[in-house]
Amino acid sequence: MTFLSPLRTYKKFYWFLRLVTVGFILIINNHEYSEIRSYHQRVLKHDVKHKALVKQMQAIQTRHVLLWTQRRSGSRLSMHLLTALPKSFIMEEPLSDYKPGNVLNIINFLRDILNCRFSLHLEYFKKWIGRTQQEHSEITNICNNEASLCTDPELSEAMCVASQINLVKVVGEELGTAEHFLHDTQLNVRLVHLVRDPRALLASRLKTGKDFWPWVLLPGIYQDDTNLTSVCNRYQHDLTAARSFLHLYPHRYTLVRYEDLALHPESEVRRLYTFLHLPYTAKVANSVFTHTFGFVADQSILVHPFSTFKNSSATVFAWRKSLPFTKVEKIQEECGSVLEAYGYHPELSEAMCVASQINLVKVVGEELGTAEHLLHDTQLNVRLVHLVRDPRALLASRLKTGKDFWPWVLLPGIYQDDTNLTSVCNRYQQDLTAARSFLRLYPHRYTLVRYEDLALHPESEVRRLYTFLHLPYTAKVANTVFTHTFGFVADQSILKHPFSTFKNSSATVFAWRKSLPFTKVEKIQEECGSVLEAYGYRMFPSPRHYHHLQYTPLLPLPSTL
Repeated sequence: MTFLSPLRTYKKFYWFLRLVTVGFILIINNHEYSEIRSYHQRVLKHDVKHKALVKQMQAIQTRHVLLWTQRRSGSRLSMHLLTALPKSFIMEEPLSDYKPGNVLNIINFLRDILNCRFSLHLEYFKKWIGRTQQEHSEITNICNNEASLCTDPELSEAMCVASQINLVKVVGEELGTAEHFLHDTQLNVRLVHLVRDPRALLASRLKTGKDFWPWVLLPGIYQDDTNLTSVCNRYQHDLTAARSFLHLYPHRYTLVRYEDLALHPESEVRRLYTFLHLPYTAKVANSVFTHTFGFVADQSILVHPFSTFKNSSATVFAWRKSLPFTKVEKIQEECGSVLEAYGYHPELSEAMCVASQINLVKVVGEELGTAEHLLHDTQLNVRLVHLVRDPRALLASRLKTGKDFWPWVLLPGIYQDDTNLTSVCNRYQQDLTAARSFLRLYPHRYTLVRYEDLALHPESEVRRLYTFLHLPYTAKVANTVFTHTFGFVADQSILKHPFSTFKNSSATVFAWRKSLPFTKVEKIQEECGSVLEAYGYRMFPSPRHYHHLQYTPLLPLPSTL
């Protein structure tokens, strides 16, 4: 056997150890390199995302909007509709403490406000936080959670800068002052000029002034608020500026009449959002619907003079009932050129002013028999349209929407009979008795219409009703019938709202059969049997008939009740 010398053995072990050490170091270095390379790749990837995000944020610029108008011109409604999108920042009447005439100070102040520089105007900031935070849900939530944050103007500045739309409402100053902001291309302001019929504006000021603004009677404060000459002069000055803006800034100035906004809210708000380069979303559509159709739980809100929740189309010309024709004549004489320029027709006679083509009053809670006093009054010359619905459908609808939309129906003493079968059928029976009497005594002033006929045959039924009312069935009426009964609307979410009047009525008229159990149908038919028969509603003899959708519950309306 040959033995290796100790020296040779040591050398071989030495080189083996170095080889292993170098290999281990290479493995570690390679692992570290992989880690470093992976880290750098992550950083690079994050940096690319960051740059893309920064670029995207830079592309989303805040829309600076000036809503310029006069007091009692519908500015609160317009303000709410224009700021229906999330991330909207509202500054309402910042010039309320400024005296008219100091134009330079007003311009500098408004520029600071549009640029969110609240730190430069701490007195205004304190008043704004106390007065306007209710209009701004984000600030309201923050103030409720941490009141100390609302004393720091930098918080509001940050929220203002990050907003999608920054709206400032100006009421007291003449429109011409806005030219300084339209001329500033860096600020890129959009100016929405809101006007209202001078007759309506003055009627509203006269009606609300003494109750809500007692200071209008004090010398030096709002002394020109109801002064006809001063009001018409303001209109004339604003009209001169408006003509100039239309010529010089056609893409940054727009005019909107309150009447158009009230009568055609969806189309007008869509036009304004297009002008402001803002998306007309489902949230905006819902805001338009709730503010202009008057569907609110607390009905007392509707009559408050400062409420923005109203049936706007029904109230837009209400001033004709409260403003004496003698005052109307004076306004038309003083503001004639303004009325003509903005497209407001003059009232040529007192009869024309007082009487609209149709004055409709909807009565829901009272029994039909009460209407006999009105039908008996030949001087009033009332036409009574009696609308009925299948009791089974009516109760199904009340049961479905009651708990979600009328929580008070469960409270004692308030609407306690709304879904009570006996009470509902008794009301139907009493109304049927009155209807039979009216058909005999007032055949030319009373008519019955079933909701189902209106939903299934809207054109023929509406034509019949317009003939009964001695009104012309015009193209505008036909268009209204079409849009409300075929469900062709841009925002499909409106169709699902239980109070929406835009529906495919023929497709939904019998939808209650899918939600109301047959056991309840049997009880209703047993309790309301005579009413169903009198109004031409067919009974369901069995569950098989009820669930067979081809078995219609509607028969022809009997010629005699």
